[in-house]
Amino acid sequence: MVKFSECLNDLMDYFILADPGVLTDFKSQYDLPDDLLTEFTTNGSADVAVANGVFIPLAGITNFPYTIYFTLENEPSPFKGNPIQHQKSDYLLQVKSGEIFLFTMPYL
Repeated sequence: MVKFSECLNDLMDYFILADPGVLTDFKSQYDLPDDLLTEFTTNGSADVAVANGVFIPLAGITNFPYTIYFTLENEPSPFKGNPIQHQKSDYLLQVKSGEIFLFTMPYL
């Protein structure tokens, strides 16, 4: 398990979870502009990216300092059954580099 403290979402109610290399490959493959924030919020390319496992949008997260834990699938969650945890299933995430990043919308 890995713990990150004092995570803020830059006044937008979103975090993005992605492998930056996969995101860069998607940008190149679809010849997208450098400003992915505008691209993903004004065109259908974000839906294509999510459907292909390029990133997972984590929406509706109020701007407070958060402590975020990452566990692997085979690791037990220390919060199993806790009503304050945010958990979502049925998303695919491509990871080619062995790393995933949790970042805020302005970094797109």
